[in-house]
Amino acid sequence: MTVEIDETAILRRKYNVGRISASKTQWLVGGICREKGKIFLERIPNRSQATRNDLVVRHVEAGITIITDCWAGYNWLLAQGFPHDTVNHSIHFLNPSDNNITTQRIENGGS
Repeated sequence: MTVEIDETAILRRKYNVGRISASKTQWLVGGICREKGKIFLERIPNRSQATRNDLVVRHVEAGITIITDCWAGYNWLLAQGFPHDTVNHSIHFLNPSDNNITTQRIENGGS
């Protein structure tokens, strides 16, 4: 089994006017199981490792491979029993060493 996980920031300005405040940024983290098509999506209070650890443990069984971007906040996955592959989105949409390592399904809303 393989689960793709990614996060996004939700920002809002009243009447589309004014600056966007970092303190008003809300984060969503989602995942999709490639084989079963099951998804999860949660708003998280912060991007801390503890918050993400809790989210992953609640939604993904140990031993399932997880694919993420290269954000350092995911580096703990392997030590917690999750095989972990990454894609460096600043360079590639998929990992050049293995075209199956991509987060495009979760980024495209599961389609």
